[in-house]
Amino acid sequence: KSLWRLLSVDPGFRREKLLTLSLSLPAARYSEDEQVVRFYEEVQRQVAAVPGVDGVAIIDELPLTNDRTAVGIYAEGQPQSAFDREFASVWRTASPNYFGLMGITLIRGRSFTLRDNASSPRVAIISETLARRLFQQEDPVGRRIVMAQNRSVWQVVGVVADVKLGELERAARPAFYTSNLQESSRNSILVVRSAASQTGLVSGVRQVVQSLDPELPVYGVRTIEEL
Repeated sequence: KSLWRLLSVDPGFRREKLLTLSLSLPAARYSEDEQVVRFYEEVQRQVAAVPGVDGVAIIDELPLTNDRTAVGIYAEGQPQSAFDREFASVWRTASPNYFGLMGITLIRGRSFTLRDNASSPRVAIISETLARRLFQQEDPVGRRIVMAQNRSVWQVVGVVADVKLGELERAARPAFYTSNLQESSRNSILVVRSAASQTGLVSGVRQVVQSLDPELPVYGVRTIEEL
C-alpha cells in the first residue's frame, strides 16, 4: 500500500519522454558568467536542432534529488527580525523554457524570457507554497523579495505549482527560481524532451557538446522515469 501511494503522488511535472544529461564547466576555462551563459545558450540552440528533439532546457538541479539546502527569503519591507525558518526556500536556477518543457503549471504571471538577462532587473519565479507563506492571499506578482544571505532584491514575475524537489513522501518545500541568464551555474543539467531512442539522442547531444568544447564530458545520463 505504501508503494502504491508513492506511485500515485503527483511530482508536479510531466515525467515521460524526458532525458537528462549533466555538464560541468571548469572554472579555469569558464571564469566569467558571460562565458557560462553563452555556452549553455549555444548548447540549447544546437541540441534543439538534433533530429527527434522536441525541446531542451537547463536546470542546475533536478527535481526529486535534493531539497535540503535552502536560503532565507522574505518580502521586501519586512524587518529582518520577521524572518522565520518557515520562509527557508530551495533555490534553483533555470532557463526561460524550463517550466514549459517540464510541464510545470504557471499559476500567475509569466515565465522567464530571453530579456531577463544580466543587463535587466533581477526577477524571480516562486512556488505556490512560498507565495502563500510570504504574501498570504495577496497577489505576489510585481512584489519584491529579498534573499537574506546577500540582501539581493528580486521582483516576482510569476508563480508556479509546487514541485517535489526531494522525496515523494514529504510535503513540497517552498521554491525560489532565478533565470540562468541572470544567475548562471557552471554545473547544470540538460533536460531534453524527445520520443527518439535514448542511444541516438545521447550520441547527438555528445556531438554538439564536443563541437563546442572537445574536453567537456557529458555524464549522469538518465531519464526522469529512471530518476
